[in-house]
Amino acid sequence: MYDLRILNASVVTGAGTGVADIGVDGGMIAEVAPPGGIGPARTEIDATGLYAVPGAIDVHFHCRAPGNPERGDFASETAAAAAGGVTTVFEMPISDPACSTPEVFRMRRGLIDADAIVNVALYAGAAVEPARAEEMAELGAIGFKLFTLAPPPGREREFEGLWASGDGGVFSALSSVAETMLPCVVHPESDSLLAILQGLPGGAGRRPPAVEAVAIASTSAIAKEASVKIHVAHVSSSDALDAVRAGRALGADVTAETCPQYLLLDERAVERFGGLAKIAPPLRTPADSEALWGAVESGELDLVASDHSPFLAREKLDVEFAAAPQGLPTVELLVPTMLDAAVRGRLPLEKAVALVTAEPARLFGLERKGSIAEGYDADIALCSLTEPTHVDAERFHTRAKSCAVVFESLQLRARVEQTLVGGSVVFANGAIINGGAGGFVAGPRTVVRETEPV
Repeated sequence: MYDLRILNASVVTGAGTGVADIGVDGGMIAEVAPPGGIGPARTEIDATGLYAVPGAIDVHFHCRAPGNPERGDFASETAAAAAGGVTTVFEMPISDPACSTPEVFRMRRGLIDADAIVNVALYAGAAVEPARAEEMAELGAIGFKLFTLAPPPGREREFEGLWASGDGGVFSALSSVAETMLPCVVHPESDSLLAILQGLPGGAGRRPPAVEAVAIASTSAIAKEASVKIHVAHVSSSDALDAVRAGRALGADVTAETCPQYLLLDERAVERFGGLAKIAPPLRTPADSEALWGAVESGELDLVASDHSPFLAREKLDVEFAAAPQGLPTVELLVPTMLDAAVRGRLPLEKAVALVTAEPARLFGLERKGSIAEGYDADIALCSLTEPTHVDAERFHTRAKSCAVVFESLQLRARVEQTLVGGSVVFANGAIINGGAGGFVAGPRTVVRETEPV
């Protein structure tokens, strides 16, 4: 007898979409069969009329625990992930203190195991010595993160070991992680060009596409020399896309992502909302958004990730624009954005789903996630493809919901109805109903030692 059976769902796989039943046992998918083909189970879910998609894997996610708990922690922000059909998040290493030492890594893993509602993997800082990078890989890092510019003033402790500037500094950092064979996610902005442009009259706060494109091009060339796979974070512009293409043409091992905010919004949101809509890289022109959609359709962008970055509205509004923190709460929009694109005919449904499930699993080596098939983890989102409904910030689960008002003019034709993590329902009927299903996800280089939890 199975633990659970999900009946009559429209199951989305890489091979197509069709109505099927899903049998779950021991947190794993044990069987996918035609309707009526699954044996008895202790509990069941009637998913008639709903689409069953693999739980999304968000490779770009921030909550920064244990610092600034008023903005969010692993409990609140993984609740937001669950509400959005995201069952695995890769937490970026910006925290206080930064996740660039084994001690901080272990501390943050403990917070995950205590508080997380969905699965959480951890990045480590890339600007460390090779021996430290190897140790972080063995502890279970999913990859490394590197900023190619200095941290904002006052936030140096949060970014310790996470940044390098100048070609020599970037080469040193990438060389340090090369032997781990793990990917390095790059936040690409040229520190030197940014300083020049922002120093010009009226240049305060400027971050034009050239700042992003220059960093992508130079970092790609350096990555080729250092024999490192890089993943370009939050591609925001047509110029940045051209730089990604150039890096690949050069022979660098480069993958890239964009995010819902760059697909759904443009610079007009900044005109309307000011610092509330400030992100980095910034929102660009409508033409840039269209170029990003084209790259998603063509496969030139490998995946879509949220760059969920929670701040409070007062932090972004009660200061001059140049001083406002950069980020928006977006994890709850990741799956609806992609499913909406399928409903509108922008993408085939299977491709829209793969961009947030199978592709991130493949690129980062998660062999049991990203598909609804026998032997995979029972991380599943049940979704309805509905009439257009307005985004409602008050329904968000993140503590940063006050910033989500920038999305309220949008209509999306998709909604997450239930989310399962390891076969346990964690979100249903608009509420979190199980807070204990999540936990740490180890990267592919993890070495389990007797003194560490398995």
